[in-house]
Amino acid sequence: MTSFLNPGRVFLVGCPRSGTTLLQSMLMASTGIESFPESHLFDTSFGTGKRALLCRVFRGAYLWFHLGGWIKTLRAHGFSPPPLRPSWSRRRMIRRAVASLDAMTLSAGKHVWVEKTPGHLHHIDRIQSLVAHPRFIHIVRDGRATVASLHVAALEQPQAWRWARSVEACVQRWNRCIAISARYADEPGHHVVRYRDLVDDPEAVLAELCDFLDVAFEESMVSDYAASAERVIRPGEDWKAANAGPLRDPGLEKFSRTFDAATQRQVEAALDLDVLRSLPRRATRDREARSGGR
Repeated sequence: MTSFLNPGRVFLVGCPRSGTTLLQSMLMASTGIESFPESHLFDTSFGTGKRALLCRVFRGAYLWFHLGGWIKTLRAHGFSPPPLRPSWSRRRMIRRAVASLDAMTLSAGKHVWVEKTPGHLHHIDRIQSLVAHPRFIHIVRDGRATVASLHVAALEQPQAWRWARSVEACVQRWNRCIAISARYADEPGHHVVRYRDLVDDPEAVLAELCDFLDVAFEESMVSDYAASAERVIRPGEDWKAANAGPLRDPGLEKFSRTFDAATQRQVEAALDLDVLRSLPRRATRDREARSGGR
């Protein structure tokens, strides 16, 4: 829901390495949409791992500390976030962070913001309980391509992707993520985008997505997304560099290059690919209708 005082609040979620940064960059190229470097707001507040444990112990105080680092990143990328007052309450800190996103969006003359942290997929219920009128974009990608991309990222950037060194862990992560997106796919306020469709026919997919977001589709979303990518990619996130390059989907090329035949068979047998096939393909159906089914 968008108003003069409250911009549209949108969360872009999905399995890591599924095209979240690419889609974020395309949306940000719209004159009506603002977006930001990943906040990890709900991951830190309610997830697992060291940061979440510290947040459970020190509550809003730790979340304020975490958000301080995010604010520094925002300023380094040319954003102007308002000061964030500390509070012991996690819920209050979350609401203040959301208010900061609202303020930056409105001050930029835009009326929708997109917060992209892939792991927020696992906190949809929390977000819906703490953020007024949120909407969610789920981006999904073939599990074989995603698992290969995750595994390669772990080999090239082991400190950032420690959990993805195991192929089994990558498969399990994709299966969990696709199951969550399937659970919400038909609910109001949720919209599913397929990575392959986005690359094959970005105009059709983005036009449909813009209808969902109540913004006008603009050609700049396809032609100028590389400049937007530079504003949301943090230093050291080398695995995202391709999002500033030409639009292409390598498909299963990386899967074939990364794994031997036996591992490919094991991965394909373990992935819940039928769940992916069951998800809606509205833009694709529209495109096929326009072309007469060719």
